[in-house]
Amino acid sequence: MNVRIVHILAVWLVCLALWAGCVQRPTPSSTFPHLTSRVEQQLVQEARHLRSQGQVQESVRLLERFVVNHPRSLLLDEVHWELAQSSQQAGDYRKALDYYRIVATTVQEHTDRDRAKLHVLELEKMFVALPPQPRPVRGLFVSASTLQETGVVTRLLEEAAGAQITTYILEMGCTPYRWKDFMRVGGNRLIAQAHQHQQTVMAAVSLRCIGMPHMGDDWRDRSYDPVSTQMRPSQFFDLFHAGYQQHLVALLGALAQTGIDGFVFRADAPLGPFDGLTPLAIRAFDTAFDVHLEPQEFLTFPHSSKAGFLYSDPLTFVSDHEVFSPLFWQWSGWKMREQVRVMTKLSEQLSDRFPSLEFGVEIHALSLQHPLPALVAYAEDWAEIGKSQFDFVLIQQQAPNVPKNLQGFHHSALSNNDAASLRPVLDQMIGLLGDPQELWVLVPRQTVFRSARHTMLGGHSPKWPWPHGVGQITAYPQFP
Repeated sequence: MNVRIVHILAVWLVCLALWAGCVQRPTPSSTFPHLTSRVEQQLVQEARHLRSQGQVQESVRLLERFVVNHPRSLLLDEVHWELAQSSQQAGDYRKALDYYRIVATTVQEHTDRDRAKLHVLELEKMFVALPPQPRPVRGLFVSASTLQETGVVTRLLEEAAGAQITTYILEMGCTPYRWKDFMRVGGNRLIAQAHQHQQTVMAAVSLRCIGMPHMGDDWRDRSYDPVSTQMRPSQFFDLFHAGYQQHLVALLGALAQTGIDGFVFRADAPLGPFDGLTPLAIRAFDTAFDVHLEPQEFLTFPHSSKAGFLYSDPLTFVSDHEVFSPLFWQWSGWKMREQVRVMTKLSEQLSDRFPSLEFGVEIHALSLQHPLPALVAYAEDWAEIGKSQFDFVLIQQQAPNVPKNLQGFHHSALSNNDAASLRPVLDQMIGLLGDPQELWVLVPRQTVFRSARHTMLGGHSPKWPWPHGVGQITAYPQFP
């Protein structure tokens, strides 16, 4: 009997030990939730009291510490509202706008959400009404994917601190389903820090490559193969597709809610000479000019096996094949204007929702040097873009290391002598834009130019060859 009792006790003790191991040790907050809640409420009340006494900066600092120390607090939405109110009272309207946006877009029901939305609209209108910043544009061009790496945002901010940076441009890449991760890990912090220093953050997007994986061939562009004389689906999406345009509005609208200050429509996935030949585009062209477009007729050239040079070396190809059919030039001009129309419509639709957004368009250096080859190869015309009311134009002085799917495209570069010789063209572009600060130049990191007051990012560098006032955007640390 004693042995049996001992056996039962042993089994009971083992079960007790196993149960104890499975029970999680209670945390202080779970043991005393009422105490934690009371402390948080007291902190918020203290912040309100400081603001009522006119000590708004102290209120902001207390609330920002609250956000860091209590990231899962049930009072977090209320704290964001208080931060917005205190920041606005302190005159830091950028920070106030950021926090009002957080409250306005919160998933949980918030008593002040509708008021926050009104504040967002008022502040965005205020920023639209503000005159442009007089200081010269100095920016860094950054791959958004690198913001996920440990310490990148900190290093970026430290390096920019002494370089009089006014703008960051985040290259978002062609995987929009990853954008939330880019912004959550590093992008949101960069935006918040930049706004505290009166800096702007722009998102650079390639409109033809930011569709979703589930979008089938119906959403994609059509390209003509001059060798096989066959049409085939493109790797890129159809800019003229109404559904795809709605997708772009929704996608970029979601990105704008993070506090992004604007967008740069990139030129690294250009609408090439054999692209854009979707049934929708062909019907629209036929209607506009009362013709019947047959790609096999106007896109077949002598030595068609060499037609690929229109991508890799358009200048040589166009000079070797000077005689194109009138229909070819008609199609090239129409396609260029339609592309500008789509970008203009997109910017207008986004501006209706986010009035403070700015929009810029990137163009190839070839457009300045040789307009006709650029029209053929990229459906690009700097004069058409310059008069289209975009906020700025970005010129790529030297080509990046482009992704593999873009390596067939020609990417020209401008030397310092080229920039000097193009002064008449640049003056015309600046005349269309209305201000030299609306013309930006993207330069590689190793080509940093000396200004009259400082040298960006250190080191010895040649004199800035562009007209006075033109913005300088430097790749950091290299082109994506």
